[in-house]
Order: sequence, then structure tokens, then C-alpha cells
Amino acid sequence: LDYPRFEVIVVDNASRGAATRCVASAAGVQYVREERPGLDWARNRGIREARHAIIAFTDDDVRVDPGWLLGLAAAFADPETQLVTGLIAPAELTTAAQLAFEYAYGGMDKGVVPVRRVARSPADLGWLLGAHHLGAGANMAFRRAIFDQVGGFDTALDVGTPARGGGDLDMFYRVLASGAVARYAPEALVWHTHRRDFAALRRQLRDNGRSFGVYLMTRWNEATPDGRGGLGRFQVARYATGTWLRWMGGRVVRRFQKREPLPLWLQAEEIWGVLTAPWAFTATRRSDARLHARTRAP
Repeated sequence: LDYPRFEVIVVDNASRGAATRCVASAAGVQYVREERPGLDWARNRGIREARHAIIAFTDDDVRVDPGWLLGLAAAFADPETQLVTGLIAPAELTTAAQLAFEYAYGGMDKGVVPVRRVARSPADLGWLLGAHHLGAGANMAFRRAIFDQVGGFDTALDVGTPARGGGDLDMFYRVLASGAVARYAPEALVWHTHRRDFAALRRQLRDNGRSFGVYLMTRWNEATPDGRGGLGRFQVARYATGTWLRWMGGRVVRRFQKREPLPLWLQAEEIWGVLTAPWAFTATRRSDARLHARTRAP
């Protein structure tokens, strides 16, 4: 990394064996073990361990570019900016599954044009439900102070829970809903290793459908019926049916018209994930409540 001063913290999330500890020790970085399973438990542990005012996150299937922190720092030069995401490019495109994910599904990058987003009024919140357009958790950074305002990551979400994802989108939305400024900075670049085989890709698309459904159900659960003072349930319902499900249905139609590159059998995996979202929402909330209760027990 080309940056004058930074720390690296590796959070080992309840893995089996000592391999992660050995790798972190050999690399000379700080190692922390978080016994409670779930990506958002790991992220929150990383926040508590970090010593600096800006905290950047990446994942274990990502290689960061040498200029990654320089790109993030440039975006944080604006004192109003509280959240920055960056470009996630493919590290390799050598298998049919990787090509399908990148070119037929759309990959993970959000383009090369910088974006500044902010919620100026409660009416913007319905539009901001599509927080996935801002980026993904494999390349995100926050000012530490924003966590004092909006809280930590939701431990009922993301990998390691029945929700299978959504923790990054939930945090993006909460930051934007607080009125803070978020930026997409493509010069903050990381390289992601896509799933190499179709079995793994099918699971990923299924998890994407489920996790986004759970994310929207989380927004519905926290919204007010009339929308006073914040997000209204009518805004969530309008986004879910008029934007998200309409887009998914349109993609199926375009496939029959031979204008959609993603095969129907891969689309079906994501749709199946959507159908499991109500079960996953209930299961992940119950599981998280039990885990918190055990954690608080003397």
C-alpha cells in the first residue's frame, strides 16, 4: 500500500484451526479473534480495535491495489464525507462462471464516474433504498464518528447468518438516512476474485436474492406506517414492487426476447433466494437475539 501511515487488522471470525493467526503473524499485522460467527460481528470488532479516525474494510477474497488508501483519502478530503466506497474490479476472468458473473450478471463495479450522494429530505429515502448502487462491503470506508451516530453493523445480517448478506447495504442506507454525505470514488480500487465454478456462482446469486429481500424487510420493519419523520412503509413497498421486483421480472422477459445475457437457470437461483427471504428474516432475527442473550449472560 502506497500510504504514509496506516494499520492493518485481521479479524478471524470463529474459524477452525490456527491458519489465519499464522498468516497474520507472518505478515506482521494485528490479529484479533472474534468467536461470535457472522461478518458483521467481525466488522464491529474491527471498529473497536481500530485506532484511527478513518476505518476501511475489505474482504478475504479481495486484493487491494497499492493506491487504494490514497483514493479513499482523497475522497475524505471533503470534511462532510462520512462514507466512501470504491471500484471493485475482477482479479481474474479465466472461467465460464467468472465471465458469466462479470458480463452477464453485471459484476461488482459501479463504473468509473465519481458520485456524491446525500439525503436532503425524508422524500429521498425511498430512492436511497437502492443503496447497492453505491458499492459493496469489499471496498468501503467510514469516519469513525459516524458509528457513534448510527450505531454499528447489524449482526443479524450478512455472511454467517441466515440472511447471507445485506450488512453493508444496511449500513450504507443508515449513513445516508442520517443526512451524511457518501461518495463513490473509483480511484479507490480493489481486485475481487469471482467464484470460479457455477456451483459457487449459483449459491452467490441465491444469497444475493435472499439478502436483498431481508434488507428490504429490515427497512419495512423499522419504517413508520405513515412515513412521518423518516422512511414510510409505502416507500419500501413501492421500491420493492415498482423497482426491484419489476426489474427482476423484466429481466426474465428480456431473456425470452433474447435481449438478456444472464441465463434463466441463473436468474432462477436469485428468484429462489427472494422467495426464501421471509423465512430468512425471521430466522436471522431469532438467531441473533439468542446470540446476544448468550453474550450478555454472566
